[in-house]
Amino acid sequence: MQLKQMMQSYRAGWEELEKVQKDERRNASFELRWRQLNSAHGLIKGLGLHQTDPDKMKVIQRWANLKEKTINQKMKA
Repeated sequence: MQLKQMMQSYRAGWEELEKVQKDERRNASFELRWRQLNSAHGLIKGLGLHQTDPDKMKVIQRWANLKEKTINQKMKA
C-alpha cells in the first residue's frame, strides 16, 4: 500500500469517527448534556481555573436589570 493511500484511509477513518461523534452529540439528551456541563464546570473550579471577571458581572447585572424592567413594563400594560 502506498503512503498516499494509507493517509487517505487514515483520514477517512477519522472523518467517519467525527460523523459518529457528531450524531451522538446531536442525539444526546438534555440531562446528559447538563451533567457534562456541570462536570466541566466542577473540573474548572477544582483546578482553580475559575476566575470571576468583575466587568463580566457588571454586564450580567445590567442585563438582569433590563430584563426585570421589561417584564415589569409588560405586566403594567
